[in-house]
Amino acid sequence: MKTLIVTHMGSPETLKDIPEFLQRIFLDKDLIKLPFQNFLGPLIAKLREPKTKMHYIKTGGASPLAKITDSIARKLKDRLVDENLNIYVRFTHSKPYLENDTNSELIVFPLYPQYSKALTGAIEKKLPQAKVLKNWHVEEEFIECMKKRIKDAVKQYKPDETVLLFIAHSLPASLIEHGDPYKDQVEEMFQLLSGYFKEYEARLAYIGKVGPKKWIGPEAQKEIKNIKKKNVICTYLSLPVDNIEILYDIDFYLRKNAKSVGIENFIRVQMPND
Repeated sequence: MKTLIVTHMGSPETLKDIPEFLQRIFLDKDLIKLPFQNFLGPLIAKLREPKTKMHYIKTGGASPLAKITDSIARKLKDRLVDENLNIYVRFTHSKPYLENDTNSELIVFPLYPQYSKALTGAIEKKLPQAKVLKNWHVEEEFIECMKKRIKDAVKQYKPDETVLLFIAHSLPASLIEHGDPYKDQVEEMFQLLSGYFKEYEARLAYIGKVGPKKWIGPEAQKEIKNIKKKNVICTYLSLPVDNIEILYDIDFYLRKNAKSVGIENFIRVQMPND
């Protein structure tokens, strides 16, 4: 029997789950390479615990990511009822963990529109026999869904007073330098979506940088200071589901920065979710 797995990095279910979640991230050599990783990874994770807990507390104590992913899986099960599929949710960095299953014909659906060796590629490495759904950042139905949401957000704002700020999750620049297609695919999606709204100024920036090494830029926190118009419509291009990066980094922190530099209206485009 075929099995469909819906997956992504995951998130802590409660504040108590944050230490284990952070440890798995900083021990993940595909995602973040560190010298003496088995020693430094847990140390950095421990140092980041208070800050990460504060982010979750400010957004209600937990991320809705797991619940929305469960809802996606249920809706897929209803829609694919005639396909004779087992459908599960599994995560790479939080419970329930993604594990190999050699007894089933696996189809894996990572909720990452763009391909990166550190994300989708790591899933392929873990499940080498699986069919992995990938590179769907410019799929017509997905783009139409995002375009409609942007259109709904911008309709009351004048083009000469408004900037469309597209934001993606950042990754280490070393990945891109070694041929990772993630940045190119983010830019391809940015060009496609912004092309539907040519009367508006459009910018692309990144969030989520960790540590002193070079990551993909420009950073959104710096880019927001260069915007001189009074309205910003923000669209997140990575994982199309509400998560802590959206709810804290954009909705709270970036909005606060925008207000501090005189931006009057900071509107975040709603995610497709389930």
